[in-house]
Amino acid sequence: MRPKWRFLDTGLRNTAENMALDDVILECKARNLISNTVRLLRFRPPAVLVGYHQNVEQEVRLDYVKEKGIDVNRRITGRGAIYFDETSIGWEIIASKDSIPPYNSIEELFEIMYRGTVKALRKLGVNASFRPKNDIEVNGRKISGTGGTERENAILFQRYVTCRL
Repeated sequence: MRPKWRFLDTGLRNTAENMALDDVILECKARNLISNTVRLLRFRPPAVLVGYHQNVEQEVRLDYVKEKGIDVNRRITGRGAIYFDETSIGWEIIASKDSIPPYNSIEELFEIMYRGTVKALRKLGVNASFRPKNDIEVNGRKISGTGGTERENAILFQRYVTCRL
């Protein structure tokens, strides 16, 4: 039997709310309390999201973001700092590990998770491809990165692509 999925658009939220939702949804999936979820997220006010292992003071000009009213928060996933404003959108997959195709390495998992995005971009006429370790590139240039984490039998796979609405 195929697992049940739900689509969740949480609308415009501040960084604290969006990051708390990541943690809560992942925890609920780890406890098998919810269906697999695809979530869209957006930010108001603008936000800088710092990776789990990054040093905020080294990655963010704190005086600048304070002056401009830009929130700063830490993700539960790794990778580099990213910026969001109201015109940006990101998406996440929160799912049980057994609901995704089998994989032998984290790199292979990222490639599997990117397939749909690459296929959609190609249908739109964009010559996109997967670039190991976990990026999408067009004409040799990175246009998207990703991050992820796991908790028990659940994974959270994030794509913070700055797609203009």
